[in-house]
Amino acid sequence: MEENDELFRLVAKHLKKLFKLIFVFTILFILVILFIVHSNGALMALNKQFQFIVENVTYLLILLGIPGIYYFHQKKLKTIESIESAEDILKLYKKSFLIKIAITEGLLFIAGILYLLQGTVNFLIIMVISLIYLLMNAPNIPNLSSELNLNKEDNEEQEAKQEEEKNNN
Repeated sequence: MEENDELFRLVAKHLKKLFKLIFVFTILFILVILFIVHSNGALMALNKQFQFIVENVTYLLILLGIPGIYYFHQKKLKTIESIESAEDILKLYKKSFLIKIAITEGLLFIAGILYLLQGTVNFLIIMVISLIYLLMNAPNIPNLSSELNLNKEDNEEQEAKQEEEKNNN
């Protein structure tokens, strides 16, 4: 049991370090793009029809991307319930988490490049939405344990105590 706790803490520590690194480079990416657009303006002007198509495709990406990421991650978490080995559970969770972060980064990167090319505020808003989603999914031990249902026994004990208190009253 202690070995599993140590493995869990190690995976959480690695995910936190990786997330911090990704987040720092994401902020740098955003700041560089903002600096370039502010100092030079948009790099390429698109005609109205092509700009309309690019904006709508980007909106579809963000509207389908974030729920898609959530669905994929939840689907992977459901498969975790059938796995017995703690090491295999953490490997699968780590893969799922990295895919979730990579797709979010991809959406942010696409919006950043389009903001760099066109300079429209819509793409900046999409970058901010992606950044907020990235922050909401920052790895921490309470989130990890709740997503992996590691506290099932504790929750069951608390529910049993609450039922006993209700019966006593």
